[in-house]
Amino acid sequence: MSLRPALRSLLSHRGRAVSAVRWVRWVQGDPVPSPAPGHRGTQRRSLHRSAPRWSAKLLTPEEMFSRRSLQDYLKKLEEEYEESLKAASSSESGGEQEEQEEELRATRTRLNLMAPLVQRFRELRTKEKEVKDAEALLRDDDPDMRELAALDIQDDLQHIQFLRHTLMELLVPDEEVDLADLVLEVTAGVGGQEAMLFTAEVFEMYQGFAQHQGWSFDVLEYMTSEIGGLRRGCAGISGPCSYKRMKFEAGGPPRSEGTQD
Repeated sequence: MSLRPALRSLLSHRGRAVSAVRWVRWVQGDPVPSPAPGHRGTQRRSLHRSAPRWSAKLLTPEEMFSRRSLQDYLKKLEEEYEESLKAASSSESGGEQEEQEEELRATRTRLNLMAPLVQRFRELRTKEKEVKDAEALLRDDDPDMRELAALDIQDDLQHIQFLRHTLMELLVPDEEVDLADLVLEVTAGVGGQEAMLFTAEVFEMYQGFAQHQGWSFDVLEYMTSEIGGLRRGCAGISGPCSYKRMKFEAGGPPRSEGTQD
């Protein structure tokens, strides 16, 4: 049965509708009041102010990184990154074949996604080691050395806190659409030939940015003006994280749209 007829059937019987609501609230921990005899309508109730039976505790990044499971997971990602890096290097040295191109492309995409996370994790591990080495200097006989060690520890702890917050953000998986390719469209706005000249510069700017990122830039449409400007240009951009980095490049004059598989 579709949703709309079901709602009509539910709302046509008020007593049954109230029972359904009570049943849901009871499952969530709200006690169900017994209906009065002959009750046909809704029942006025006071707000539920008691504490919930369970509450999820949100862990801070410091508490998360104190757990062995997260440390093991990051080390596993680091090992996977090294293996993928070796696989990509061996494929490049041995020459690409048609059946290996898709696998090599997937490996490169995976490497681009894992590289920032692995880099931050290694930097965090280095800073934590520096803190341990500096803590040993706090027991030095020289007071100046102890003061310098305390300052270094303070700076390192602030950097460690920043790295932990950054890693937690990097651990959040990307949306599926962020891994898609895109079609870039640049159209001249109001301004005549001058606007078309500016549009040509914008199109060349995005082409240079795509080449700098190592993406493919395939021109799909290029309508020029009489003096060398650009009326409208379209290009297909493909590469690791291309849509993720370009999805906010929207508005006047440039616009980008994600492609669907």
